[in-house]
Amino acid sequence: MLSTALSLLESDIIFLIVRGNEAAMIELDAEEVRMVGLWGSSGIGKTTIARVLFQRISRHFRGSIFIDRAFVSQTMEIFNAANRDDYNMKLHLQRNFLSEILGKGDIKINHLNAVGERLKNQKVLIFIDDFDDQVVLDALIGQAQWFGSGSRIIVVTNDKHFLRVMGLITFTRKNATPEGFKEIVVKVTGLAGSLPLDLCVLGSSLQGRDKEYWMDLLPNLQNGIDGKIEKSLRVSYDGLSSKGDKAIFRHIACLFNGEKVTYLKLFLADSGLSVNVGMENLADKSLIHVSRGRVEMHRLLQEMGRSIVRREEPEKREFLVDSQGICDVLSEGIGTPKVLGISLNIDEIGELYLHEDAFTRMRNLRFLKIYTIHGFIREVKLQLHENFDYLLPKLILLHWDEYPMRCLPSKFRPENLVRLIMKYSKLEKLWEGIVELPCLKNMNLWGSQNLIEMPDLSKATNLETLCLDDCYSLVKLPSSIPHPNKLMKLYLRDCRNLESIPIGISLTSIKELYLDGCSRLRNFPQISTNILDLRVDKTSIEEIPSNLNLENLYHLRMTEPKSKKQWERVLVCMHFQT
Repeated sequence: MLSTALSLLESDIIFLIVRGNEAAMIELDAEEVRMVGLWGSSGIGKTTIARVLFQRISRHFRGSIFIDRAFVSQTMEIFNAANRDDYNMKLHLQRNFLSEILGKGDIKINHLNAVGERLKNQKVLIFIDDFDDQVVLDALIGQAQWFGSGSRIIVVTNDKHFLRVMGLITFTRKNATPEGFKEIVVKVTGLAGSLPLDLCVLGSSLQGRDKEYWMDLLPNLQNGIDGKIEKSLRVSYDGLSSKGDKAIFRHIACLFNGEKVTYLKLFLADSGLSVNVGMENLADKSLIHVSRGRVEMHRLLQEMGRSIVRREEPEKREFLVDSQGICDVLSEGIGTPKVLGISLNIDEIGELYLHEDAFTRMRNLRFLKIYTIHGFIREVKLQLHENFDYLLPKLILLHWDEYPMRCLPSKFRPENLVRLIMKYSKLEKLWEGIVELPCLKNMNLWGSQNLIEMPDLSKATNLETLCLDDCYSLVKLPSSIPHPNKLMKLYLRDCRNLESIPIGISLTSIKELYLDGCSRLRNFPQISTNILDLRVDKTSIEEIPSNLNLENLYHLRMTEPKSKKQWERVLVCMHFQT
């Protein structure tokens, strides 16, 4: 039971303090969309109370969902190489969200306005328990108008500040938002994010200004970083005593914001930088923070870091992050040995023809990211010269979406690669023969619809994740991956022409195996008891092995066996009683 010790606070967000009577402030009969905060210290049973409350009031709504860390963790793992704003990750989250709240298992969406379209006339109940990832929450509950009249969003947390951030509080606590300013306040606050310093600087700049002044400021904030804010933020960066710490900051700002800490350390392993110490120093200066194993940097701090790099003379720049500048370098072949990393969003450019020597002069290039945030196949914007046959052997990260060639350059040596991502490519194969891949941890060829076969991966002794989702033309997998292996995640969804998983591929370490949509697959894969998540629906599998043991499985998705006996065998394998 709950009582309300605080009533309405800033920006229509209601706070509840857990004590012991009833949840009167939820007001089920009120017509407006209302966000309610359930706030209290850790360990007092907020989650238990929230679940009881959820069960009691969900019958008053057309749809309901209880969102916690477990709900989103799978998606975050599947998209572990993605930027935090990855379009496909948000799309997948929204698809799962809508499936759960509407009680429909096979919802298809193709854009990020789907939540509003599907729920704008639905009275829904949404509980969010101890989950404060703003990017994810924006994707799921970003706008009140997405939901029908009477909808309720209940946020359970021990962080009152987080509730205020969710409520988009105004710059000044004493005064309400002036008439006609609310929409602009929301936009400005969103651009500043949750960085208190930015809000203070912006607040002091905007206080007492008229609406036209605010409107004139918006484009400047959208296109870059305000000069006063950058000057204020620069103090922390300039206060770093180590050149190495500053270098780590620039790496994160230009390439690795949102990256897993484990991968960041691998990427910088041969850089001579003290990554562990450097990250601690950056965190102490509030320049980064680590959340759920990922390094996070505020948008404006990231923009400041990139601005520092831009101010270097062109021939001294270590990172290329501006689309037009990158296009000039790659089309004219004028890179320099100083360049360590390139990050190009191809959604921001028109058609680009790469010079045959586009990368030749950048002999120290370690990180190449040519990516799209859109989740569909388009006409390739990036064209390679017919004589293009060179990728640098020092590459540690190769991320090239919509790669336009049928094969990687014959002279390319991927021995140093830690991660290889080539989504939506035109690849038919990667390379010929057996290649040394001692460092490779992650390979993702999602959506490479022309890919027919995979190379021999017997030398990929440290491969942990292999994603071949939507590789429609893929006929067979490599005959072997070494045993014992470290492969923990194998994603083969919608590989429509794949008929079998070779016996030579050891799945002893596999924890996640996705085969849903492999319509020609007939035989159940040979898996071990380590499997945690198994998806084999929409396949042609009919027979369940008698020796199957799924004692550690926590998620199973499969087409129901035709016979009751086969279904009972599945339950026995999972150590359930029929």
